[in-house]
Amino acid sequence: MVQKKLHNSGQVTRFIQAIVRNQSTYLVLFLLSPFLVYFDVIFGGFTISSNEVGANPNQRFGRILPVLDPLAGSLQDHPWLAKIGHSLRQFSIPLINLDNGIGAPLLESMQSGVLYPLNFLLVFMDLSSSQFFDLFSVFHILILLINAFVLFKLYIRWELALVLALAMAFGWSTFLLVNMGHYRSFVWAPLITWAAVKMARNQYSMTTILIAIFAIFCSVTAGNPQESFFDLIAACIFFGAESVVSGKIRWRAIAIFLLSFLAGILIASPSFIPYVVSKSQGLLLSVESPDRSKIAISFPWLLGWIIQYINGTHPRWYRETTFSGDDYAVFAVHPLFIFLIFVGIFVIFLNRTTDKRRAVLFFLLLGAGLTSLLNTTVLSPFREILTQIPFVNTLRYPKYIHHIHLLFATSAAIALFLALDTPFKLRRRCALLGFTTLVLTIIAIVLFNLVDPAWQFNSRRIDQLLIVWGGSIFAVLSGLSVLLTSQHSLKWRWFFGSILIVSLLIKPYGFFKALTHHSPFPIQGIDLTQERILSNAEVANSNLLRNYEQIGVFDPILNKEFAIFMAENFKLTGILLNQVAPDVLLTAKQVDILRLIGVTSIYRHPVQDGTFVTRLSSEFIKVNNPLPKVFLVNSTQAIEAACEQRDYTRAIAEIQAATISQPASFQKAINDLRFKLDHSGQGTLVSLQAFSTGWQLNGVKASKFCRAFNAWQGDFQAGKPYQLTYLPPGLQLSCRVALMGILLMLMAVGLSNQPLLKSEKS
Repeated sequence: MVQKKLHNSGQVTRFIQAIVRNQSTYLVLFLLSPFLVYFDVIFGGFTISSNEVGANPNQRFGRILPVLDPLAGSLQDHPWLAKIGHSLRQFSIPLINLDNGIGAPLLESMQSGVLYPLNFLLVFMDLSSSQFFDLFSVFHILILLINAFVLFKLYIRWELALVLALAMAFGWSTFLLVNMGHYRSFVWAPLITWAAVKMARNQYSMTTILIAIFAIFCSVTAGNPQESFFDLIAACIFFGAESVVSGKIRWRAIAIFLLSFLAGILIASPSFIPYVVSKSQGLLLSVESPDRSKIAISFPWLLGWIIQYINGTHPRWYRETTFSGDDYAVFAVHPLFIFLIFVGIFVIFLNRTTDKRRAVLFFLLLGAGLTSLLNTTVLSPFREILTQIPFVNTLRYPKYIHHIHLLFATSAAIALFLALDTPFKLRRRCALLGFTTLVLTIIAIVLFNLVDPAWQFNSRRIDQLLIVWGGSIFAVLSGLSVLLTSQHSLKWRWFFGSILIVSLLIKPYGFFKALTHHSPFPIQGIDLTQERILSNAEVANSNLLRNYEQIGVFDPILNKEFAIFMAENFKLTGILLNQVAPDVLLTAKQVDILRLIGVTSIYRHPVQDGTFVTRLSSEFIKVNNPLPKVFLVNSTQAIEAACEQRDYTRAIAEIQAATISQPASFQKAINDLRFKLDHSGQGTLVSLQAFSTGWQLNGVKASKFCRAFNAWQGDFQAGKPYQLTYLPPGLQLSCRVALMGILLMLMAVGLSNQPLLKSEKS
C-alpha cells in the first residue's frame, strides 16, 4: 500500500513537472493573464466602473483608488458603450445621443468611439450590468499584451518577449487608465510600431501594410484621436531610429511607410472630421483652452516615474497639489524596465564587443523617451511651440504618457538582449552595477522627499503601499537573478512566473462591488419611452444604463446652442456636467422653460409652490402641458420675437396659439425621429431637439427656431409618415476622404509588390 501511494505520488510529480516544462503552458497563462490579474473584477463580482447605477460604493475590494480618473470611464465610456451595444443589436451605429441634452453630439464628440471596429463584441455581451464594461476593458489589456509581445519579439527571443510583454501590459499605464477611452487607443500602438519597424527593416509585405492600416484605424476610432497623435509620433521615431541604424536610405520603404500611415489616418477620418466641421460651423461648444497645454509636472513630482505611488493614484496622498496648477499625477515606469535600462547603459560602455547598431538604437529610443518625458515637465523647451499646434494644443500633456512607456519598454528589451549577449562575468558585473545604481537612485529620491517640507505621507494606506513596493523590489530581483544566471541555464520560466506574481502585487485594489443588474429608474409604473425628464436620479449619461431620456449631459463637447440656452437660464453643475444643479429651486419661469424644452417630468429637484406642475410624490413631479417634441405652427414671427427677448413664458403662449398640428404618433429611433401629424397644414415644423444643421427632413437641413431648436418650412399632411434624420456635418466629406485613404492603401500595396532593387536589399 505504501509503495502504491509513493508510485501515485511520483506520477503526480512527473505530471506537474511536465506541465511546468511545457512551453504551451506559458502561452496559455500568457493569454489568460489579464483575466487572472483582474480576478477581483472577472471572477469576484467587483467592477472597474464606479457608476452609481452599476456599482455599490459601500463594498470595496481593497482600499486604494484603483484608477486615476474614475468619473471619465464611469460617466462616459461605460454608458456610451452600453448605448453603442444596444444600437448595434438593431444594426445601427449611433451618430447622436437622443437620450441626453435633447440630442447631444456622439460621433462629433470623438470620445465615444462609435466607429471602433471592436464595438461589435458588445453585441454578444450582457449589457444589463457593469460587468460587460469590465470584460471589454480587460479584453483590451489582452490586446496590448499580444501587440507588445509581437513588437518585443523583433528585439529579443520569444520567451523573454513574453515576460517583457507582461511587464508592459501590467504596468501603471494600464492600472491607472484601463477604464479610459484613450487606453483603448493606445493598446494598438505596439502593433503600429511593429509595422513601422518591419518597414524600416525592408521586411514588409502586403500583410504588414494592411495590419498597420487596421491598427491605426482602431487606434484613431477607439475614442481619443489625440492619444493616437502621440502614438503615431512614437511609431515615426521607431521608423527613424531603425532607418538610422540600418545605415541606408530606403526610399521605397519610406514611401510605403508614409502611404500606409497616411492611409490609416484618412480611412479613420470619419471619427474626427465631423467634429472639426461642426466646430468650424459654430455648432459645438468644447471645453478647450491653450492654457491646458501649459500644465506640466514640477521636478519633485517627476520623481514619481521612479518610485510607484510616490504621488499615488490620488495626488493629494503625498504632496500638495491642485489640478489647475503645474502638477499632475504621473505614472511610474515598471521597475523591471528601469533596472534593465540601467544595466543596458553599463553593458554598452563596458562591453567593447557589444552590437554597435543595437547600442545606437537603444540610445535613440531611450533619448526619445526621456525627451518625451521632459516635454511633460516645467523644464520642457517645447511648451510654447506645443501651444500653437491645433487640435492638440488643448491637452494636458502629462496625461498622454503611454508612448513614453512604450519607448522605455522597448529600450529595456534591447538592453536585456545586449546584456544576455555579453560574456557571463561582465554581464554579472553590469547587472550588479545597474542594481546598485537603481538602489542609490531610490535612496536619493527618498531622502529628497523626507527633507522636503511639502511631503505629506498618508500612513493610513501603508499596508497596501508596502505590498506595492514589495512587488516592485521582487520585479527588480527577478531581473537580477536572470542576469546572474548563465545563458545555458536561463530560467525564463521562473522569470515569467515572477513577473506574473509582481503584476498581482503592484496592481492597486479598491474596486466597488458590481450590482447584479443596473439599478432601474427609482419611480416605477411609468412609460419611460415617452418621458423627457429633468432628473437628479443619477449623474447625466448614467441614464443611458436605465434606458430613459434626461436633459443633462456629461461631456466636454456639447451642442453649442443648447448649452448656452441652459447656462443662461439655469445654474448648472459644471462645464463638463451640463446638468441642472440639484440645489436649484425651480421658479415658475424656469418651469415654463422646461415646458418649452418638452420636459415631461421632474425628479429630485425642488419646485416653487404655485408653478405649472402636478406633484405625484415628494420627489417625482409631472410638468403640466409641456410642448410636444414635434409640432406645426402657422407663424413664427411673434414666437421668435418673444424668444429674442428671453420671454419664454410668452413664447409658449405664442406657440400654443399658433400650433395647427401635433404628432398623432411619435417614435424615437437610433438616429432619427419618426412621426405622423394629426392635422394637415402649411407652416413651420418644429422639432424640440438641440439645433444642428445635421438634422434633415427629406434632405433639407434644419434652420434655427427659438434660439436652440430646429425648424423646416413646408406643406405637411395628416397621417403621412415623416422622418427627421441626423447626419453629422462633415460625415459625407469624411467618407470621401476615407476613399482617398483606400486609394493610398492600394498604392502602398502595389509599391510593396514591386521587386526590390539590388540597392534596396539589406
